[in-house]
Amino acid sequence: MAAQFGGLLATWLSNHIGPDAAKQLAKEVGYNDSPFFGAEKKKVLLVGELAMLNAALAIFSVNQVFNAEDAKSVIDPFLAKAKTSIFCFIETKDSSFHNRYQVRMTEYFQILSGENPPIGLSFAFMTNLRLDPLKNPQGQMALALKLASSVSETVKALQVMAKHAGA
Repeated sequence: MAAQFGGLLATWLSNHIGPDAAKQLAKEVGYNDSPFFGAEKKKVLLVGELAMLNAALAIFSVNQVFNAEDAKSVIDPFLAKAKTSIFCFIETKDSSFHNRYQVRMTEYFQILSGENPPIGLSFAFMTNLRLDPLKNPQGQMALALKLASSVSETVKALQVMAKHAGA
C-alpha cells in the first residue's frame, strides 16, 4: 500500500509541475519564462525549482501523517518514481539539477521546520528563480497562500488514504 501512496505522490508532483501549473505560477510571481533569448533554459529552471519545492512539500506532508517507518515506506517509492519519471527528464535538460536538488532539499526542510514556512518557502523559491520577492510582495503572498493550501490539502488527502488503508 505504501508503494501505491508513493506512486500517487509522484503523479501529484507531475501534475504540480506540468506546463499549465508552471505557466500559472510564473505569471503569479512575475517570472518571465518566455524571453526572446533563453526561453528554454528559463522554463527548465522554473520546472526544476518547482519540482524540488513540491517534492519537499510532499515529503513534509508524508512526515506529518505517518510515523518514521511508515513515512519511509511511502517516501522511498515516491522518490524512486519521481527520479525515473520526472527528475531524470529535468537532468537531461539541466546538468546542475542534481546538485541543486541536494542544496534545495536541505534549504526547504530547514524552512519547513521553522516559523512561518509558507512565507519562507515563497521567499526562497522566488530567490532561487533569481527574482526579488521584495519587489513583488503580492506575488510572494499569493505563492505563500498556495503553498500553505497545498500542504494542508496533501496532508488531508494522505490522512484519508491512510485511514482507508488501515495504516
